[in-house]
Parts: sequence; C-alpha cells; structure tokens
Amino acid sequence: MTNLANRFPIGRSKRSSFLLCAAAVVLLPLSACSSEKDQQPAPSTQQDTTQTLAATISDAPGLTITARALRDIGIAPVFDGAGSYTILAPDDDAFGLLGETGTYLQQPEQAPIMAAILRDHIIPGYLTRQDIDNAVKAADSGEVRMRTLGNHFITFSHAQSGLVVTSENGQRAHLAQKSLEGSNGVAIPIDVVLKDVKLDQRSVKPGQENIQAPE
Repeated sequence: MTNLANRFPIGRSKRSSFLLCAAAVVLLPLSACSSEKDQQPAPSTQQDTTQTLAATISDAPGLTITARALRDIGIAPVFDGAGSYTILAPDDDAFGLLGETGTYLQQPEQAPIMAAILRDHIIPGYLTRQDIDNAVKAADSGEVRMRTLGNHFITFSHAQSGLVVTSENGQRAHLAQKSLEGSNGVAIPIDVVLKDVKLDQRSVKPGQENIQAPE
C-alpha cells in the first residue's frame, strides 16, 4: 500500500467556550502533521486563482453545512492562511444520510464533535482529485493511504462506481468528479461522512441529545 504524503478569531457569544474547544480539537494537529515527511504529497499544478480555500468552500453549492461548520467552530481562518490543505468535504446530502444525527451535529453544543469529525476529512497539502486518481493508478496495490489531521488513515481506491475513499471504520464515500481549487488548498466534495457517529440517548431529555464522540 502506498503512502502519500496564533491565533484564530472566534466570535464572542455564549457559544464561545464550545467554539474554543472545537477549534482546539482541529488546530492542535496542524503543526504536528505538517512536519511529517510522509504527509508531503506529490507536486500539483495549482489552479490560477486568488480565492482562498475558505472562500471556495463558502461559495460552493451543496456544501453549506460543511462551510457553516468550519466557520462556526472557528477553523475557517486556517483555510485563509498560507498553508495548503485538502479537505474531503461532505456535501449536504451526506449529512442528510445521518438522519437526526446529522441535524444534531449542527447544534452549537455539538461543535467539538463536529470539529473532531472534520479533522478526519482534512489532509495536509494541495491535492486535486486528478492527483489522487493518478496516484491510485500508479500504485501496485491499487490503493493509496494517507494520514488525516485526526491521526487516522484513509484509503483511496477505484471501484466500479468511480474513485472512492474508505475510512478505518469502513465508511466509504465517492469523490466528486470535480475538485474545488483555491489558492491555498482544495475541497473535494464527497457523498458520505467518513465517521461512524451515533446519537447518545442515555439519560437525556428530548432536545438535549448528545452525540457520541467518534474515535
């Protein structure tokens, strides 16, 4: 199997403690991951654009939940910075597949959980869909494995239905045909959330449900 490789403003509100915690969940791994040699992907030809990754995601149709989550938990500024990142961005339908769990994930008190989920969708470096596709084709095993900012591995491979990515827990998503390329990173829409998240219904009142943190 082939391996490829401050300060962030948070709005002042009653949610600030949740958001600070959520931002820390995602931001802490950034410096650690960027220094790992196996996380440096093959060079990619970046699209000639001045729009940052954060703006690219915000403007993308069908990614409103991911865009709002990145903004609300205070990590969108990461995608406005100089570092390059690739995010496998679950589309709105992907959260819809989670049913009521997808709805609860969008509540302010679930921000740390949403942050933990999203960090396992982020890869250091500028990788387009074509870069990933080429790497899979070149791999003897037909698979390319990469480490996420959540310190878990995801595996890219080809299926009859197209280019897919599989998480360690077996969640599989299809990559959209087109990358959304910003000046400092790439968003590739996917159709499934790559974490197994479930509502924790133990000792909770209606409207106060919590979601079990993904491993």
